[in-house]
Amino acid sequence: MTESPPPEIDQNIHSLRLILVHYSLLAMVLVFILDRAHMLATGWHFADLIHFLAAAACLAGWYYRNTLKLELLSLVTIFAVSAYATASLISFGFISCAIPLFISALILCSMLFSFRATLILVAIVFLVVIVSGAYFLLLGASSKHIFSSSHPFTNFIVWTSTALSSLLFIPLFADYHSAARKVYLDTLEKATSGTDAISLKQIDPLTGLPAIQILMDRLRHELDRNKREKTIGAVMFIDIDRFKDINAHYGKNAGDAVLRTLSARIASVVRASDTLARIGGDEFVAIFPDQEDQEQVRLIARKLMATIENPVVFGEENIELLVSMGISLFPNHSLSPQQLVSIAQDTAELSKQSGGNNFRIASEEL
Repeated sequence: MTESPPPEIDQNIHSLRLILVHYSLLAMVLVFILDRAHMLATGWHFADLIHFLAAAACLAGWYYRNTLKLELLSLVTIFAVSAYATASLISFGFISCAIPLFISALILCSMLFSFRATLILVAIVFLVVIVSGAYFLLLGASSKHIFSSSHPFTNFIVWTSTALSSLLFIPLFADYHSAARKVYLDTLEKATSGTDAISLKQIDPLTGLPAIQILMDRLRHELDRNKREKTIGAVMFIDIDRFKDINAHYGKNAGDAVLRTLSARIASVVRASDTLARIGGDEFVAIFPDQEDQEQVRLIARKLMATIENPVVFGEENIELLVSMGISLFPNHSLSPQQLVSIAQDTAELSKQSGGNNFRIASEEL
């Protein structure tokens, strides 16, 4: 599933869409004014009534722009542009500004509405163009009457007004895309220097595992969910035996290799619904929710021990990897995340004091 954009981006893009619609309404009014140059050559035409109605709708939308919702303003704008383009196409044929205005309507629709709405408008525009093309080309109707004036200067004014009408929406689209790109870049910069930077601090750079903050949040979530379930969950505290000796004898790089290997081996056992985190130098905690009983928890612990205890190869050395593990159960032992981790840690310490390389469930030796 695709994640939704941050609320800040949604709000900024909504504002940009409002600005785009507002200026599009004004652009249509200007198109109407420029289109009056046609009357120099053709006089009044029946389609001019549609032009007036579209311009009136745009002016009304602009006047009430602060009270109407974006969806309604967008519908008014796209309808006005499409109706105006249709009237121009019927009146003057393909040498009018109709085709660029149709394209502008489609671009507006893609920016303001869904993909399906844009496809519907594409189909409508396609039908309008086909029917108009049949009228002008197959039936022999002429669109050259748009330049029927014998005066070259009049024809030049008509041509200039048509060209300008075709280009008015391009600056609006360019400004929208430029502003939208700035919104995303600003949000990205803010995220990487703010919230995301905090998130990066919650990831252990050596192993790539979550840190304790994420672990505790996930444990709280599992405890809340567990109140509605009849299963149990396990918190396993895993501590490497004699890790200081490994660092002292083989060096820090060897110790880092042991930590990375241990995290990978534990990760190979945990499920997608489980959580594994590194909370200290050589301390790891794993959460295993949705267990049927303690026997199932023991099976997981034994599997972990068998997976972990193989030696770690570092250069030409085989480093023995042994761990002590303590296990607390929820809701049996506690419903507090901090207390569950603390109980598991104390139990792991008891296991280590008994010789290590073993696991215990709290208050019960195995």
